[in-house]
Amino acid sequence: MPGDPGWPALAGSPATHPLVLWTRGDASHLTSSAPRVAVLGARFPTDYGRDVTRTLAIDLADRGLTILGSSWPGVDATALLGAAVAGGPAITVLPAGLDRRPYPGDDAALFRTTVSNGGVLVSACPPGRPTSRAHAQARDRLLASLADAVVVTEGAYRCPAIRIAQHAVRLGVPVGAVPGPITSGTSTGTNDLLQRRVARIITHPTDAMNLVTAPRPAPAAGHSLGHESSVSRPGRDVPPTPPALIPL
Repeated sequence: MPGDPGWPALAGSPATHPLVLWTRGDASHLTSSAPRVAVLGARFPTDYGRDVTRTLAIDLADRGLTILGSSWPGVDATALLGAAVAGGPAITVLPAGLDRRPYPGDDAALFRTTVSNGGVLVSACPPGRPTSRAHAQARDRLLASLADAVVVTEGAYRCPAIRIAQHAVRLGVPVGAVPGPITSGTSTGTNDLLQRRVARIITHPTDAMNLVTAPRPAPAAGHSLGHESSVSRPGRDVPPTPPALIPL
């Protein structure tokens, strides 16, 4: 609970934080000094997305960072398995009680691997509570507030990973995105984050490391950063922001 020695530092207002967290595994990773990088993306990624995610997660884990992810299959599962390959711990944030499978057909072996590899499962839901839309939204906010940086390797506009990245921007948590082919629907969200200049381009694991070490951007309170955002795009009447002035 808040105030306990094991309670993690969370970005954002305490009024938006959970009142209690349930964990399974080594909960010390929630208060460890090791940076936590959320590696997120599409539920049904392309081979490109899987390869990029695996390479990035393995390299970051090798460098001593903790991989943070959701329970979604696809990119998120690939990132968690990449951390396991590197022998590094991972933190998985669930939208249901720790005794429930978050989604039908999920492979519980992934969660066992996270715990057996020294990582931890985290949920703001008590045991027995199933997944719901509200719980998934709370999971997204918790994941963003736990992260020292968020990297989306591949994702469409409506991908949950893009929503988590939007939460991170509002909290002032650095966001990175891997560019993808303009012909790929699963890269529309990541490319849009880059076009809107709310994410730094990630083409190498060092770029993700730089997200953690760079000064945090100011929280983007009051802005909607989704596909139907009111954030101005550079255009005829609004000159582009010079790169040196982009608050990233």
